[in-house]
Amino acid sequence: MRIRKILRNTALAVALTVPGAVAATAPAQAVTARCAPNWTGEGSVANEQVRDGNGNWVNAGWVSVEYDYCGNTRSVFTWNNWFRTHAHPGITGAWVRTWIQGELWAGDGKSSGVVGSLDGPSVASPAIYVHANNEDRWYAASLLHITYSNGAARDCAAYSGTWDFHVGKEVDGPQAGSCG
Repeated sequence: MRIRKILRNTALAVALTVPGAVAATAPAQAVTARCAPNWTGEGSVANEQVRDGNGNWVNAGWVSVEYDYCGNTRSVFTWNNWFRTHAHPGITGAWVRTWIQGELWAGDGKSSGVVGSLDGPSVASPAIYVHANNEDRWYAASLLHITYSNGAARDCAAYSGTWDFHVGKEVDGPQAGSCG
């Protein structure tokens, strides 16, 4: 588990090295006319918690792996509607980046591409074929950036559970993020 966290943090560092850059990707499977995407969540979500100016913890949103039943997966960060639509003491802004990460790719920093937004209600990464580059295990990653009225800023990362598309089950649990 410790090595896994190191690899995830390495992937996070690579993804953040060039803001807005898209990491190397494998080609997504083309969606045919016979397949109409129907995105559904797979496995456990990971929450992103932030501390407001009063010291209270607030759920900003969560990141999850989705599957389209056409052979593709993606990462989706969903903003907590209350967090997105209400002011919070001491918080002046929020931005999120999300990407789908293959377990075998973690050390290489390769992903489906990093997508960022402060819009809601959700942000989705580009889709990628679930068996791209002989990969079967995928987790969703998010990096939440929060700015505060005192000029401080915090970044926190969360990782959904790892879904194994070969066996059809979760093989590693989620890791929540917290900015405090």
